[in-house]
Amino acid sequence: MTDEHRDEIKAALLDDLEQRRTERERAELIERLAGLAQKGKLTADVWSELVEDRSASEAMPYDLEAPLEPPQLVDHPRFGLGIVAARAGERKVHVLFEDRERLMLCGSRAEQ
Repeated sequence: MTDEHRDEIKAALLDDLEQRRTERERAELIERLAGLAQKGKLTADVWSELVEDRSASEAMPYDLEAPLEPPQLVDHPRFGLGIVAARAGERKVHVLFEDRERLMLCGSRAEQ
């Protein structure tokens, strides 16, 4: 096995590990958000913590017909930047904005 081949394998393994870590962190965040939403503990402090490391450019413009899933960022024209915390039915989601949590309409879930 050449050094070049060994480096390619190492890079592929590192990429795979990073992808798994990212997926695990996303799943943990979704679970945390759902728990906080259920307990009614989505607050401005939580909002600050959740959006501080994310870019507003990640946010999709709020669209009543677009399906939303945790932990997407949305940019609402009136309420500003929000993070989807949990589903609340087929066409509703809990979205945490800086000032408070709001129940928002959205499109149906995307086809799996």
